[in-house]
Amino acid sequence: MNKAKIKTKNKASESGEILKPPRSEATLREKIAAGEWEALPLVESFWERSPDGQVVAIRQAVDNRISQLRKILPELLDKNQRSAYIQILDYINYLEKKKDDFTVQTFSKIGKRKLEEKTKDGGYY
Repeated sequence: MNKAKIKTKNKASESGEILKPPRSEATLREKIAAGEWEALPLVESFWERSPDGQVVAIRQAVDNRISQLRKILPELLDKNQRSAYIQILDYINYLEKKKDDFTVQTFSKIGKRKLEEKTKDGGYY
């Protein structure tokens, strides 16, 4: 029986080894801070969060990426690179919409709170 070695790596393995995604919360925080919102699902600890925790992580990562891109804009204007400036603005708008769409989709799947129904102790759901 041929068992494959399991290693944690970020790059595709050339030797055919099975790659295990990074697990640590620190790795997840690094990805969020770097604005790597598309890479968050590749970190195992992302899936340990609740659905609303996942949304918060993605929204933070997208906000960080938008902030990074906005810092580039003045430099492009100074260099008369209007086309790149417009493309980055379009991408920022896309990210804002994507962030909102993802939030709506996630919470519509979770379901709506039953605010009209009381719990056994007299409080509300």
